[in-house]
Amino acid sequence: MKKTLITVVMTILGVIVYILLGWTIIIPVLVTKFILEFFFTRRVTQTIICDDNKFYPGLTEDPRYFQSKDHKLYGAFFTHEGHKPFKGVMIVSHGIGCSHLNYLQVIDYFTRKDYLVFAFDMTGCCKSEGDKGMEGLQRSIIDLRSAILFVANQPEAQGLDLFVFGHSWSGYASACVLNDDEVCSKVKAVATLSGFNNPWSIMKDQGIKKVGSIVKLARPFAHIYGKLKFGNIVNYKGIKGINHYKGPVFVAHSTDDKTVEYRYSIERLKDKCTNPLAEFHTEEGLGHTLYRPVESEKAIDAARKGKEPLALGNVNVFQWFMDDRYRFSKREDVFGLNEKYLDKVEDFFERSRGVIC
Repeated sequence: MKKTLITVVMTILGVIVYILLGWTIIIPVLVTKFILEFFFTRRVTQTIICDDNKFYPGLTEDPRYFQSKDHKLYGAFFTHEGHKPFKGVMIVSHGIGCSHLNYLQVIDYFTRKDYLVFAFDMTGCCKSEGDKGMEGLQRSIIDLRSAILFVANQPEAQGLDLFVFGHSWSGYASACVLNDDEVCSKVKAVATLSGFNNPWSIMKDQGIKKVGSIVKLARPFAHIYGKLKFGNIVNYKGIKGINHYKGPVFVAHSTDDKTVEYRYSIERLKDKCTNPLAEFHTEEGLGHTLYRPVESEKAIDAARKGKEPLALGNVNVFQWFMDDRYRFSKREDVFGLNEKYLDKVEDFFERSRGVIC
């Protein structure tokens, strides 16, 4: 009788331990693995609607390759015929699910404003190395840091101020990279548009949409994964980088942004900013791509409305988001340019040239 009771008790304890382990370790680990592999292990190739240099007469591209930790990345210096001497060097850093080819209208704009522009593809994107995909949201910080230090040491950049323009994924990276002292010593001013402050908030939001609230269990394990893979960079936040930096920063976000919701933005944290040279711009009705005309946004939404979703297949999920939204649109809408808005950003850079910090 005694042995039977002990057996029953041990069995019950074993079941309890198994359940606790399952819900506190096993299931969260599996959820974390699923999320990370789903979002980051597939390479980003060229998007369905892509831009091309041929649409920008006078724009020239001088390819360069540079090292970013374990990967060689593709980059290029862009210039515009008849636009010299240069005001400075502008690094244009792309968003997630695409490459520098999706920012040629921005690149062309800054070359026409007399900047020497450098643009590149992140790890796992388009022309850059990275068979295992983008690896994680924090990889953009590593790659942008490498690009900044590479450009700062190029002969073309000597004697010129160095500026950074980052949008979306790179809006996050361009603020977070300012936590790095070496980067701060090289950069004159930064514009971060539509950037999120904290990677987990975006992962949680997208994960909940795909697999439900169980995603919340993955947070500590996602942090551990990030810590092992990226080190202290996993602790970087956009607003902390802006506060650490002593130079000018332009921060902008639209309240109707559906890609990076305003509640996740760096801009909404303006009350926590201690950098007196930071400018915060709360925009209304400009969507995620602040520098795209509102008319183009409406045309894109109208062209997509009522259409069946594109099959994901083996495509990177972030690239799929772009392809699914834009595949019915005209190129001139996808790459439409609101020059008036970019003039506002360029005015910030122009004013920054005279700032001593």
